[in-house]
Amino acid sequence: MTHDPTQSPFQLADDHRGHLGLGQLWHRTRALERPQRPPLLAMLSIMGAHQSLYGLTRLLQRLDDVFYSDYRQQTVKSPLFIIANPRSGTTFLHNLLALDEERYTYHRLYHTMLPSVTAYKLINAGIHVDRRVGRPLGRVVDWIDRKTLPMWDDIHPVSLNRTEEDELLFLYKLASMSICMLSPLTDDLEAVTLLDRAPKETRDAIMDFYQSCLQRHIYGTDPNKQFLGKNVLMSGRLASLLERFPDARIVYLVRHPYEAIPSFVSMFSATWQRLAPRLAPGSDAHRTLGTIGVMLYHHVHQQRSLIPSKNYLDLRYTDLIADPQAAVRQIYERFEIPISPAFEQRLTQATNRAKRYRSAHTYHLEDTGWSKEEIRAALADVFETYGFED
Repeated sequence: MTHDPTQSPFQLADDHRGHLGLGQLWHRTRALERPQRPPLLAMLSIMGAHQSLYGLTRLLQRLDDVFYSDYRQQTVKSPLFIIANPRSGTTFLHNLLALDEERYTYHRLYHTMLPSVTAYKLINAGIHVDRRVGRPLGRVVDWIDRKTLPMWDDIHPVSLNRTEEDELLFLYKLASMSICMLSPLTDDLEAVTLLDRAPKETRDAIMDFYQSCLQRHIYGTDPNKQFLGKNVLMSGRLASLLERFPDARIVYLVRHPYEAIPSFVSMFSATWQRLAPRLAPGSDAHRTLGTIGVMLYHHVHQQRSLIPSKNYLDLRYTDLIADPQAAVRQIYERFEIPISPAFEQRLTQATNRAKRYRSAHTYHLEDTGWSKEEIRAALADVFETYGFED
């Protein structure tokens, strides 16, 4: 995919749908040239896992409608969402804010895999029994955690019980650019990234599902808590999100594009090392991922002025890394949220531990197929707004 940096990188095709069909994804993937085409068995396994999990989710949600129908009355009041371009420190900030346990409920990975009150109840009951008999199932889960997506260990560690963003809820609807992790198919990524530009019928259907999942989550964990969400790809759904949750509070973490874009491309193409090992870094597919990164910067830059200042905060990645505790205080001050002594103590302990952390993730701008000059030209308004150096 070629890109002219003088043109808007998010001019979408007229037939923008905001989602893909699984059969469409299959046929387009099989039509890829050999270096990009995943092995048949890998594709079948991935799509089979997707369909199995989604089918189980829909079954469990139907049981919710029978046994826990009150979830429909659950309000999602003043949720706090952390958004950003991918690879901008959102996981770190999410983990810090999640320490305010008395205030927030948030997704762990298993919540996003089975977004159902019935599933939560069954899992909690199973955990209780398992602990009584010495944790045999717990040890199996620990083993699964150690074997899950090892290619991400240095990028974004994955664990069933770890705090996690809720992109899987959109992937279930094939309305997520993370479909590129199923296949190096990139032709439709722009369309599934900017849900805000999808037809209203599509937008409503996807956001209906998402809102329902949040209601189930709050109802199934603690109906009196606020929802704390983190999702980097929500940047392309910002208007849709605010339509559903007009009192939402938005923290936008912003990192220098020269750092965020190559790190993002490295992460989202990590599965290609196995699915399409002959696909070289810097390919057209990698360049398209870079285009998505540019597009997300632009979209938030356009939407940010539409959000009331009392509900929105720009937070620099450099400020978060330099003084995490001060960054959290800045968020709480902006949104007039009191910091409890218990949270303050946990926050101090966590930030002290974080000072010893060093990321092992390495990435290179040249692997994106983009140059600094192209990124600078495509994001001139963003560079000017945030004062990024060339």
